Amino acid sequence: MPVEDRTADESRSAGRSARRIQSISVGFALIRHLAAAPGGMSPKEMGQAAEMSPSQVHMYMASFIVEGLAVQDPVTSRYDLGPYALELGLAAMRRLDALEIARETMLSLRAETAKSVFLTVWGNSGPTIVAKVDGYRPSADVLRVGYVLPTLDSSTGRLFFAYLAGPQTVDIVKREREDPLSPSSHLTDEHISSIVQRIRRSGLATHDGYRDSYNAIAAPLLDHSGLICAALTITGPEQDFEGYEEGPVALVLRRAAKKVSFELGYRDGHRVQAIPYSENE
Repeated sequence: MPVEDRTADESRSAGRSARRIQSISVGFALIRHLAAAPGGMSPKEMGQAAEMSPSQVHMYMASFIVEGLAVQDPVTSRYDLGPYALELGLAAMRRLDALEIARETMLSLRAETAKSVFLTVWGNSGPTIVAKVDGYRPSADVLRVGYVLPTLDSSTGRLFFAYLAGPQTVDIVKREREDPLSPSSHLTDEHISSIVQRIRRSGLATHDGYRDSYNAIAAPLLDHSGLICAALTITGPEQDFEGYEEGPVALVLRRAAKKVSFELGYRDGHRVQAIPYSENE
């Protein structure tokens, strides 16, 4: 293709991309107006606020309604925020609170243990690392922010599996168990059940040799309702994890997780929300 033609095509493509991005910006301006309003808004009110015609407002809002970001009253035709807008807000709050509150604790854990520490939340694809501080010792550890850990073949994943309700984990776990290349494919229902029960008894999840000669141990961060909102995990050479659940690293991690959970609103005596594991999940 001649350079001139390629440049023209690239310009047209860039123009289309710019228009798509602009459309998103315009559309979410409407959502921001809804969020700032004390209640629902009519198409006319939204059009005035966003300097758009009511027909343009309807075009954008129709898509947001399909996605659950907005709803429209069939009687008054007024728009308001939808259920997914609330879900997004709550999800953002859970992540922000845990991340901000845990950051200083992660640094303290690194100072006490000299090991790598990371914070994980449950994402659409499974346990996802959202923050990490590297240990003092050089290592070939490739776990970085954004990395999605396996659910059954990592201490962090097992922790979430033990504390989350079945519907949130069942599809991911099923895929792992059905993958012949996955280390989890050999796990029986009885083995998985014993893992879950052990984690719930000890309050910690461990995993031997998750990568070469490295081990990991994870503890839940619980919110005011007793639900797991994140996990703190320490990783390091296997020889440093003597005693596992009762060893020195576990002791430090338990204390740190308890401190962060307290700051997130959890109190001793609150019922921990963990759905009993069923082999039929």
